[in-house]
Amino acid sequence: MALRTRNYSPITVVIGLLFLFAVVGMVFWLMAGARREAEAYVQGNKFVITGQYGQTYALADIAEVRLVDAPPAVGRKVNGAGLGAVRKGDYEVASLGTVRLFLHSESGPYLHLLVNGKWTILNFGDPAKTVGIHDRLRSSWPVRP
Repeated sequence: MALRTRNYSPITVVIGLLFLFAVVGMVFWLMAGARREAEAYVQGNKFVITGQYGQTYALADIAEVRLVDAPPAVGRKVNGAGLGAVRKGDYEVASLGTVRLFLHSESGPYLHLLVNGKWTILNFGDPAKTVGIHDRLRSSWPVRP
């Protein structure tokens, strides 16, 4: 049985290569965005988390703020990005339900926020940064149980 060869036009080859490069570029762009550490800060009466899957919360909507040393029991990804220790987006977390995560390290501490009945958990590669954000948020937070 003879092999059939196809002759592709140069235009078809160029379009195919451009498409391939675009897809590879998009994958690398998404991976870089997932790995980039979010910023978190208090701005006026809001708590802002920047970057991929970022959120802005009114301080008055935050019902609970706590610092936890144990890592969350992360389960299935609902909508997010996960690359090694970095997890961003919505994930199932045991005993908390669907949680918005901004995790940049597998070690604590972890900042837990309860906002409008839904949890957000974040931490950073530098534990001192997580503690600093917790302290700034607590000092700005209007509700202190």
